[in-house]
Amino acid sequence: LLSRNNEDGCCISNQDGAHQFYNCTVNSNSRHGISLYDVRRRNSNQPPRHQFKDFTLIDSVVNDNTQYGLKLGPECQYWSESAVNVTMAISNNHIWRNSKGGIYLAPDSCTFSSSSLRPRKIGATVKENHLEENKVNAFYVYCTGFFGFDAVIDSNKFINNTDKVLTLLDDNRCGANYRSKPVDVEIRKNIFSKNRAHNILYIDYNSYPDTRFATVTNNSFEDNEYISTDLFPNFFHRTTTRAVVVLKEGIFTLRENIFENSGFALQFSTLRHDHSRLIDAKYNWWGAENECEIIDRIFDFRHRVQLSPVEFFPYFISSNKSHVSNSSIFRPSCFLRKGTIGGVVDRPLALSIADSPYEVRDDIVIVANGSLMIPKNVTLLFPPRSVLCVEF
Repeated sequence: LLSRNNEDGCCISNQDGAHQFYNCTVNSNSRHGISLYDVRRRNSNQPPRHQFKDFTLIDSVVNDNTQYGLKLGPECQYWSESAVNVTMAISNNHIWRNSKGGIYLAPDSCTFSSSSLRPRKIGATVKENHLEENKVNAFYVYCTGFFGFDAVIDSNKFINNTDKVLTLLDDNRCGANYRSKPVDVEIRKNIFSKNRAHNILYIDYNSYPDTRFATVTNNSFEDNEYISTDLFPNFFHRTTTRAVVVLKEGIFTLRENIFENSGFALQFSTLRHDHSRLIDAKYNWWGAENECEIIDRIFDFRHRVQLSPVEFFPYFISSNKSHVSNSSIFRPSCFLRKGTIGGVVDRPLALSIADSPYEVRDDIVIVANGSLMIPKNVTLLFPPRSVLCVEF
């Protein structure tokens, strides 16, 4: 029982070896439930540094802590010959109602200063946990490239969390010289339900996308709701993070997931500015059978010309994933709908004077095999910052 302490329920720092927690109750602490981290030796007068090698949390309850339920900081940088890799196993726990987040994994304060120094590599299994009613971040990993993060996130339940749910993030502060540290994360068979958040799954590996992978398979995203904090919700944004799944930099594969979230207008959004690189998102159920409705739920090249295209066809035509769309039928044009136009023109199309004016809802992208005839006196109403692009 690690409960009702003035700071952490358990704080372990500068300790060697394996730290294992089984059948623990960790609740109502004034800071973190469990805090485990390395320290940096700043001068010779400080005690020698020790590196923990393994962390295990199984069959435990971690709840109602004022900050993080579980805060892990395996760092700082070590001389190459002395760095010890870390394994983590977090399984079959109930992590709920923690005020700043359920699981938080990040380096704390160190920066890279020498090419002879390297961080510790992390291998993690996070399986069959129940994360519920956590605020800010249910599960947050910062500096995945720093850690060479190799993880399986499998068969967890993310229920009724708020703000953000599962985030894997890198930025320039994580150090940009570690291309040799590949990242490989499998996110599979998880349930994401009834969360109220800006997004449910957010991944941005920041740099070296050819060595950093995420595979998202057989997950269920259902009944999640977007929390609106946008002061200008109708502004014509060039990118958006207002989606169930938001992906930026990395190599991504999405397969056999279920998306049924009426509280989100968008089920998927890419932030990557590279229209030459596809994102593989075939064989998913997007909550609609009609292809044009699916296009409306995926924010990519079809909406903003600078973004990567999302390859979603073929797709499942029901949530039981028993049948897929017919690849032999002629696919519809979704460019012209209800007096609005926008998206990709991939065949000869003509606008009508009788239906003018046309409201432009997205960028207009005329690809090499398409054409758009605009008769004299037809009016197109472009929002600010929108684009008409003709590819040759």
